[in-house]
Amino acid sequence: MNPHKKFLIIIGILIVCELSLIFTGPSYGKIAFVSDRRGNFEIFAADANGWSVKRLTSSAEDNFNPAWSPDGKKIAFTVENDEQSDIYIMDADGSNVQRLTDDKGDDWDPAWSPDGKKIAFTSDRNGTYDVYCMNADGTNIQRITTDPDFDGFPAWSPDGGKIAFTSWRDRIPSELYIMNADGSDVQRLTNNYVEEGNPAWSPDGEKIAISRGMEESYDIYIIDVDGSSEVNVTNAPGLNSSPVWSLDGEKIVFASYRGWGHDIYMINDDGSNVQRLHFDLLNIYADFQPSWYCSGTLPDPSLIFLRKCLHIILIAAIIFSAMYFVVVSLKRGKQSDTESTQ
Repeated sequence: MNPHKKFLIIIGILIVCELSLIFTGPSYGKIAFVSDRRGNFEIFAADANGWSVKRLTSSAEDNFNPAWSPDGKKIAFTVENDEQSDIYIMDADGSNVQRLTDDKGDDWDPAWSPDGKKIAFTSDRNGTYDVYCMNADGTNIQRITTDPDFDGFPAWSPDGGKIAFTSWRDRIPSELYIMNADGSDVQRLTNNYVEEGNPAWSPDGEKIAISRGMEESYDIYIIDVDGSSEVNVTNAPGLNSSPVWSLDGEKIVFASYRGWGHDIYMINDDGSNVQRLHFDLLNIYADFQPSWYCSGTLPDPSLIFLRKCLHIILIAAIIFSAMYFVVVSLKRGKQSDTESTQ
């Protein structure tokens, strides 16, 4: 067979392998996250298997706190500038952006109710930070907490009947509380002299994951909803925050800064098998504040890493084969020209 045809066949096979690697295999839902990979902070989304990273927002302002709607069709998020921050929503592909709040204070950290009809958020529109709730279209904004100290980081229970939040109402740093969704029956769950934030209910409603720590050291803890027991899941140096549960309640995705960049990790709910999710294989950018729309169980992150490495190898092989094909063609062309002049 002609050597040229052999190289063309090899390049074709490599391209097919590369395309099959990208477009086959389950996605296990989507993870939205914040990243500075385009300069300022924007919202990105990727398949939870580590592929198809896509930029969803594009503005001169910074964007934070992505939160998937329960049906996975929309994402609520915070847009922040020098004067204020407000809550927006967009379709899952980044289109149809709508502004929900427009107040001179700071509105941030949106959290969807399980039925997708309401959004709770943190705001200082009345002078102090409190938990508010509004309809998913931005109407009917109601103040849920009225304490003069900080109340924030709302998280709905799976049945929609309660909201977990953190507060300075008893002392600073903050502690974890739960209340009815209308703001009644506030109960304190923790009693620690450290900062607590980012509560996330387990799918069965029996546990709450939070970030807890001080200054440069935060860990992910899992706490029973009655406050009776707690477990340090990450137990590692660095800033571990923004826990999100898998659909089966067996894994937690979270953000972590471990001295070499902000990245997104996954860990079993018992603290074992911590793995980085390699959305940024070279660890150049800051990826944080994950929100997981989960449609299945996430595969072992080591397999995700192997797929990423294979992707790089295939790309390198395609480039090398193409360059080699060009060099060989040029040499054969020169040889033919030499023979024709003799």
